Formats: sequence, C-alpha cells, structure tokens
Amino acid sequence: AYSLAIAIREHAGGLEGWPVEIIGVDINRSALAKAREGRYTAWSLRETPPAIRDKYFTIVQQEFVLDRRILAWAAFQERNLAEPNEDFWQRDTFDIVFCRNLLMYLAPEAAAALVARIQRTLSPGGVLFLGHAETLRGLSHAFHLRRSHGAFYYQLREEGESPVLVPVASTGAWDEARSPDRVVSVPAAASMSAAETPWMEAIGRASAKIATLAAETENPVPSPEVPLPVTTQAQQNGELDRVLDLHRQERFADALAHLQGLPATGRPDADMQLLQAALLVNCGRLAEAEALCLHLLGRDELNAGAHYVLALCREHAGALAAAEEHDEVAAYLDPAFAMPRFHLGRICRRRGRDSEALGHFEAALTLLVKEDSVRLLLFGGGFTRQALLQVCRGEIRGLGGAA
Repeated sequence: AYSLAIAIREHAGGLEGWPVEIIGVDINRSALAKAREGRYTAWSLRETPPAIRDKYFTIVQQEFVLDRRILAWAAFQERNLAEPNEDFWQRDTFDIVFCRNLLMYLAPEAAAALVARIQRTLSPGGVLFLGHAETLRGLSHAFHLRRSHGAFYYQLREEGESPVLVPVASTGAWDEARSPDRVVSVPAAASMSAAETPWMEAIGRASAKIATLAAETENPVPSPEVPLPVTTQAQQNGELDRVLDLHRQERFADALAHLQGLPATGRPDADMQLLQAALLVNCGRLAEAEALCLHLLGRDELNAGAHYVLALCREHAGALAAAEEHDEVAAYLDPAFAMPRFHLGRICRRRGRDSEALGHFEAALTLLVKEDSVRLLLFGGGFTRQALLQVCRGEIRGLGGAA
C-alpha cells in the first residue's frame, strides 16, 4: 500500500489536489498492526532505490520510519476477502484493485465469487491487477485483458460493450511505435517474404531429419484429469474420435471435411471451433483460420488456444511482432501450455534475440514433457512429443545452452 502511495506521488503529478485513498486488506491482525507503524529495517528496504529511501524515510534508532504524508494516504482493514461483506463491497467504490497472489489459494467457485465482488466494486473503466501466475481465465468474462509496460492486467468491460477482439497490434509500425495499451483487431493474412520460413515449414524440415528418433507413438487419449475438448454428444457418436484419428494420421483435409460435415446438433462450442481452426492452419487455409480465431476471441478474449493459433497465422503473414504478442498472451493465460513458448523461441531467434529465444526454448522443453497428449495432437502440427522435444533440444544447443 505504501509503495503505491509513493508511486502516485512520484509519477502522477496530475493528481495533486485529488483525494487519494489506499486501503490495504488482510486477515492477519498482527500484520496489519505492523503495517500501520510504517517502520522498516534496512533489509526490508534493500531493493528500494536510495533516492526514494532518502526522500520518504527517516532513520530513527536504526529503523527507517515512513514519511507521515505517505502514512496518511493508506488505511488498513482486517477482512477476509473470501467472505461476502456488503458494507465493504459497495458498487463503484474503487478505481484500481490489486489482488495479487490470492486467487491461487481459493477454490474455483470461491475465486469466481471474489472476482464478481471486485467487478461490482470497481468504478466504470476500473482496472484489476493479479499476480504473475494468476489469470481470470475460467473465472470471469467481465474484463478486457490489457498489457502495458510488460505487465498484464484487466480493465472492466462497460455494460453492453462488445468484447475487444485482440489486445495486440498487427502492423509493422508496432515495432517502431510500440504502444503497449493499443487494442486493435487483426486483418486477414497478407503475403510474406520467401526469405522468411514459417514455423510449420521449418519444423517440418527438422522433423524429417529426426524421424528415426521419434519412435514413441503418442496416445491420443488424454489423462483422466484432462477431458477431451468435445461435447458429450460428439463423444457418444464417436464422430470426434474419427476427426482426431484422421488428424493423428496427418490427413488434415479429411479431418476438416469430416468435422465440417457434422450435423448442426452435433457441432460444438469453442473447443470444436478451435480444433477446426487448427485443422485450417494445417491445411494452409490461414485466412479462414484467422477469421475463426477472431470470432472465438470476440466471444472470449481469454481463449489461450485461439491466441496461439492466431500467432501461427500472424507468423505466416509476416507479422512477427503481432505473432509474438499473441504467443505471449497465450503463455500468460495458460502457463502450462508448451507450444506458445516453443513458438516464441522460434520467433525470437528469427528476430535476432537469441538470449530470449534460449529462455523460451528451455521453458518449452520443461513443459513439453508434461504437456497433455490431446493438446499436443491439436496444436503440435502433426508432430509427436518426441519430435518436438528433439527439435527443442537442438535449438537450445544451437543457442549455446545445455539441453
């Protein structure tokens, strides 16, 4: 709370004279009592810039005591945020909520209920910051995903407002005038230079060289914890099993035709549309895949799979910056999703950022080992886990890392 108060004083000069109130909430009474004192050891301030420390703290008996002006901006309340409290959760109360590293400890139902209360208490256009390992995926559709200064956050969607399709820019100007807050839709795929090799072609060449190493055959049935992304009716009819079997045989056109031939009542929801988008990419029908992904994101901005498939489409179009943005969004929304990390490694290497590429490939290598088989089948471009692992290790060695 005090760090926020200092940041406002340092960077928001336009707020001079505005009423500013910062409320810190905790369930631990002794922690709140210590916070109200505003007294810190040198170790507590070890990462505080000396200029900030000297400006806002006074040394008293070997402790750093916070300036009273900052103390006055923050108040503390003892509350359990997992419990509904109408006195606290009043409509249009807060402009910004920082709820960091709390949702991860709650059951999904309790987390969704807390997010709904935060939604109600935010003023129009208000924003929500979560922890680095937390997302609203599966909890709420009431917010737009935003990105600025390398951080993801959420902005409350106005009542009746249509979802913003894609929180990235897709034009070449994005590299020169990188506007992190800009939100635009992505145009259809454009032509790209023959000198640039898309991911699907590059991994195809690599997989041919390592085919003898990929002796492991992938089991298309996922672990019990990860259900097939299908409707119950499609499962019962066995129609989707046929689509997945054709996909596994790399008969992508046949799989797509079979999927599109399903009766309307057996046609699914977002998961099946995502499967269709992946098949369209494998068939080279990129404009159709991109349009379908945009449709999906228009319904759910937090669909990690749609962002990843759209990244593949953007790379084929030569829009590497936009492809990178979509991969980063997908990796943020689903930290266990291996393929966005792998694709980010490819893109960063093509853009000459080898150290970043190495980090992405190392992360991908770890995630690929545990990645769900069905998700690899859908998003792996027809390549087995072993093939992807071998390509990943080769990239790591080529970048000077230890695979």
